Amino acid sequence: MKKLILASSVSPTIYNAEHLFGKPFSQLRIAVVPTAANAETGDKQWLENDLKVFRDKGCTLFDVQLEGESEAQLRTECAGVDAVFVTGGNTYYLLYHMRQSGFDRVVTDLVNSGVVYIGSSAGSVVACPNINTASGDDASVVPLTDYTGLGFVDYCIMPHMNKEKYATIAQELVKKDDTHPYIGLADSQILVVQGAFTEILA
Repeated sequence: MKKLILASSVSPTIYNAEHLFGKPFSQLRIAVVPTAANAETGDKQWLENDLKVFRDKGCTLFDVQLEGESEAQLRTECAGVDAVFVTGGNTYYLLYHMRQSGFDRVVTDLVNSGVVYIGSSAGSVVACPNINTASGDDASVVPLTDYTGLGFVDYCIMPHMNKEKYATIAQELVKKDDTHPYIGLADSQILVVQGAFTEILA
């Protein structure tokens, strides 16, 4: 059964989704994919804040870097995990390296086997049918021309909807694209998918 936690940024709200894992947070092994953040410069306190939410609950975290990795290596690194956490950052960079490394296939197989997918910002956007809501990111960092996402859900997520910049982008997208429904998430909200059941927690 597909299990997803999609967010603008990971907040203590995620504690309300502990039932999704079938075990306490303190027993979880989580593969952290920080690839999107690798393309960002400057202060990355937002990333540390996301990771702290899991550390505070005693989760075991380990990095899984996508750049230069092979599909076989990634399958080995992710074997036996309870969840995969794909962080925020540059969505174009993330999707490009997911495809280059074969991680798009690896993570799809993991999700189909019941591993929980946790996305923060860019990590949530790539879970959608396309990454059109990432138009505020710098697309020039990678030679990506196909913006098809992982398709774990059949709607597009606009993170950070409580911020004017992203609310404006969302309004423009809706005018141009009526193919997919859009869901906006504030930074304090998470969207939880468990099989056919979906809810937004705040």
